[in-house]
Amino acid sequence: MFLRRQAAEINLGLDRENMRLWTICVLWLTLMAAQRESWGQHAGSPRQIIENVRVVDVVAGKASAPQRVLIDGARIVAVGAVELPADGDVVRIDAEGRYLIPGLFDAHVHLVPDADHFAPLLVAHGVTSVRDLGGPTELILALKRSAADSSTPIPDITATGSIIDGTPPVWPFSEPCASSDEARAAVQRLAAAGVDQIKVYSLLAPDAYRAAVAEAQRLGLPVTGHVPYSIRLEETLHAGQNCIEHLEGFGPLLTELAPVIDEEPARNPMIAAFRGWSRWREVDRDRLQAVVLQNAVHRVTHCPTLVVMDSISRITDPNRNPNEDARLKYVSPAMLAFWDSGRYIDFSPRARQALPAMKALVGELHRAGVNLVVGTDLANPFVFAGSAVHDEMQHFVEAGIPPADVLRMATINAAQLCGVADQRGSIAVGKTASLVLLDANPLSNIEAVRHIRAVWLRGKYYDRAALDALLAEVEQSVRGATVPETQAGPQPDIPGRVVLRGQYQMKFGQLDAGVEDFVVTESEDGLRVWAHQQPKGGGQIPAITTVHFGSDGTFVEATWETQDRRQLRAQYRRDAGALVGEAKLPDQALGESRLALTEPYLISTPVYASEFGFYGPLQLAPGESIELHSTGFGYPDWKPAAAPMTITRLADEALDLDGRRWSARVYHSVLKTNMGEMNIKTWTGPDGHTLQSELRFPFGTVTATRRLIEE
Repeated sequence: MFLRRQAAEINLGLDRENMRLWTICVLWLTLMAAQRESWGQHAGSPRQIIENVRVVDVVAGKASAPQRVLIDGARIVAVGAVELPADGDVVRIDAEGRYLIPGLFDAHVHLVPDADHFAPLLVAHGVTSVRDLGGPTELILALKRSAADSSTPIPDITATGSIIDGTPPVWPFSEPCASSDEARAAVQRLAAAGVDQIKVYSLLAPDAYRAAVAEAQRLGLPVTGHVPYSIRLEETLHAGQNCIEHLEGFGPLLTELAPVIDEEPARNPMIAAFRGWSRWREVDRDRLQAVVLQNAVHRVTHCPTLVVMDSISRITDPNRNPNEDARLKYVSPAMLAFWDSGRYIDFSPRARQALPAMKALVGELHRAGVNLVVGTDLANPFVFAGSAVHDEMQHFVEAGIPPADVLRMATINAAQLCGVADQRGSIAVGKTASLVLLDANPLSNIEAVRHIRAVWLRGKYYDRAALDALLAEVEQSVRGATVPETQAGPQPDIPGRVVLRGQYQMKFGQLDAGVEDFVVTESEDGLRVWAHQQPKGGGQIPAITTVHFGSDGTFVEATWETQDRRQLRAQYRRDAGALVGEAKLPDQALGESRLALTEPYLISTPVYASEFGFYGPLQLAPGESIELHSTGFGYPDWKPAAAPMTITRLADEALDLDGRRWSARVYHSVLKTNMGEMNIKTWTGPDGHTLQSELRFPFGTVTATRRLIEE
């Protein structure tokens, strides 16, 4: 067989499966599609005048008498008694006495999991700015850059990039830090990448946490995030953390302030930290109020995200079944699979029990003068993009906060937190023309934010019909009704005789997830694989990967080129016991990343077509297992990443494929990750080439099936 060789090294792609897992779990979607350039109206008009509009001053909490607002390009150039331009080159929009507010700001989202659907939904609901609090750094920063293109409906983004966490971290897109030095270095890397804020997380040790906060302060970056389990809430105030998410730290504080009781130790630190909310009515109110006032004195902002607690609580609430929500028509099937995975069932009753106490605390924080912002934790179960901001604002009103103050929290407060109040958050000359026209006055009733007549995003005007078109486009997309045709990709340019050519057809459940076209060639210096991954409706990043295996089966080198707006190109090689990656964008070198190869190791690639490089040489008999270290690239970004795994060879099975019946070798791989246990079943031919792969994880099943093309 053409793939027969003695392998001195096993190049195993199961790190690809680990990274592919995260990719699929959170659906790394391509950046906005070109066909959406037609969305909206009057996109080419440099000047627009909004007539007969009541401008809401969110700082003062007042609405003006009917007046005019002049927009030139992406900026507001006049507000008030505006004279019409003499040349008449202006689009006139009659607001008919409606209310104009600044674009809303969701101060806690995770866009990358489903950016292709989240972004237009946010805009359609009047959310023109977001703060993204955790995702692969390069992906979210690339999306932030693309938001500057006014032809696509993407909110303006403030981003933290990767999370600073302990080791091992909770999420795979983290910077794991076991020491102060590692924490400082992680903050420096993020700052160099261009993030706007630093996010700290739950598993940080005290010294690493303090070092991260101090280094961020030295570099002029605000710090947000969780209160690590290892420290008390008061310590974050003195350390200088600027913002706290989800009311973190108050749960343990409530436990501390309540009478001591005997109870069974919690199974994990998150449950232990959350228990205090059930003791809300028992706590020492004076001591609690003292800590609340400390938050005001230290000018700490809180982003409570009550809506995510309410949404998760619905999962086990027989009277509020989230699966009957009409907004589900805007949620992708893969995201629904994550939401319905069962991972949140145990937490749901705890969230429902805690929500009244959390809402009461939000009211107390407001009355004490603590700064609050509106955020949703978008991407979590049944948090619906855009409309969840309206839900959160309603929760704030139910907590006893006046509508005018809530509107301030969803606009100027968030803009100040993100350091962009000179550009966004209020309506004033010189600011970005990201605006929302409402049918009613939100200062009287916060429900008015749900009744949107028009949205301006960086000056681009979306009337009600255009907003409805955005919603319809998302609805059609998640149903798979308007999947764009895959464009023909470049042809392979690799030396050697073609020995295999074909395609892997990918499915997420029964849904088309795209294809991977591949070619394998053989020459005197070994084998080369060229693969073009073309996702549909979600999935991995579109990319072209080329891999060179030596004549002895060892990994020689590889390239990985993304086919999204970034046009990132990374090259890989082995050097001094490490896998070395070096990447660049068209206008920027991203540097080098090295990861040590731990024996026994496997070098993997992010494509199915290269898996022959490890299954064949394994030489396992049925029933035998092996534990290995895998190092690979391409999931979720270009930097090499590693993961341990166990592979077991099962009994051979008959498999009908390519018009013939194969006696396939079958392998079962198990990955235990922070996302849960993942199981991969792989069928290979006698040469080790993958015939079919099935990945089962808590959120669904991904299947890839090979189809050969005869030469």
